[in-house]
Amino acid sequence: MGTVMKMDQKTYLPGDEIELKYSAPGNFSGWVGVVKADLPRGRTDRALAYSSQDIQGESGKANLKAPVANGSYDLRMYNSSSGEEMATLNFHVAIPTISASPRLSTPVKTYPWHIQEPQDTKAIG
Repeated sequence: MGTVMKMDQKTYLPGDEIELKYSAPGNFSGWVGVVKADLPRGRTDRALAYSSQDIQGESGKANLKAPVANGSYDLRMYNSSSGEEMATLNFHVAIPTISASPRLSTPVKTYPWHIQEPQDTKAIG
């Protein structure tokens, strides 16, 4: 069985918690960390990770923090003994924006009208 990582979202708010689920071959021992997406792939110094956590065993969960700056990031899993990068997931940190445009409106037409009181009428008869 190969290495698999899963997360619930592809975009997070700055500082959000990221829950990662993983599975790895055999008696795995390593770490997972959040790094800039443009960081060269392969062995990485753990000090470059915005957030990291040790992981161990064939499967489990890790809770990491999204960076506070908007941008593109990777969750990367590394083997502790070899330093080898085992898996990568890309995600984004962004603050949602809402934009509004002026409402298209048609002027309302008004029609004047008057209420007339009934005039006195005499009964004929």
